[in-house]
Amino acid sequence: MLTVRFLEDLGRNPSMCEIDYQAAVTALGLKDAEANCLIGRDASKLATLLGGRAKMWCAIMAPDEAPAENQPLLPDEEPEQDPEV
Repeated sequence: MLTVRFLEDLGRNPSMCEIDYQAAVTALGLKDAEANCLIGRDASKLATLLGGRAKMWCAIMAPDEAPAENQPLLPDEEPEQDPEV
């Protein structure tokens, strides 16, 4: 998809001035609706036109913070004692 590729390239080089940005969008030869969304920076409407979601969420799941078996303990940590049976 040309619009997505353009946005990816823009993300790698975000320092483009407004005139260059508009020229780059025009050079893509997109449908008027898509070009207008890009020039107007209307992400929500562009997402709708491209069949995407209006909102996205990102979550990072961190592992438990238990020390690994081969990781040395810090001076203030004591190893767990196995209960005697």
